[in-house]
Amino acid sequence: MTPPVITISGPPGSGKTTLARGLARHLGLGVVHYDDHEVFTRQPPAAIAAWLARGAPYAEMEAPGLAGAIAAECARGRGLVLDTPLGPLDPALRGRAVRAAWIDLPADLALARKLRQLNDSVQPGQATAFRGWLGGYLAAYEEIVRPACGVQAARLAPLCPIRIDGTASASACLDSLIRACSDMQG
Repeated sequence: MTPPVITISGPPGSGKTTLARGLARHLGLGVVHYDDHEVFTRQPPAAIAAWLARGAPYAEMEAPGLAGAIAAECARGRGLVLDTPLGPLDPALRGRAVRAAWIDLPADLALARKLRQLNDSVQPGQATAFRGWLGGYLAAYEEIVRPACGVQAARLAPLCPIRIDGTASASACLDSLIRACSDMQG
């Protein structure tokens, strides 16, 4: 039997990582985080804008080591939960069958949550650097981040049979995911 793979997707700030950890813990599955591998967003804004203009091909989003991490978890035979902005279209899945979840969350709430998360992670002495990064992120938001999130939602939401109301509490979202995936325990 092929180990189960569950993808959790949504806009930045939707709670993908939190839900992936909770679901994996509850079901006894491994967990792989896309953000541990991605390098795509380290490009200059102009390069990402050009990628959007080319139709935002997901095959160009580099995440070195992600496919290997997925394969390693699957080789353990227990399956995994993958939090990924690319959902079932993530090239690192290499055609594996997945159960896909999409977190529905309005863009303004997702942005507020992401900014709060980032703000809360600023270490002493990093405030100036964070303000500089934040200024750049907000400057690029309208032209890059918002359109990329629109592409993401249009592509992925229809492919995800599990829909999670991201405006609910984290525990309510996790409960919904557990109910939808309870047959996939490791």
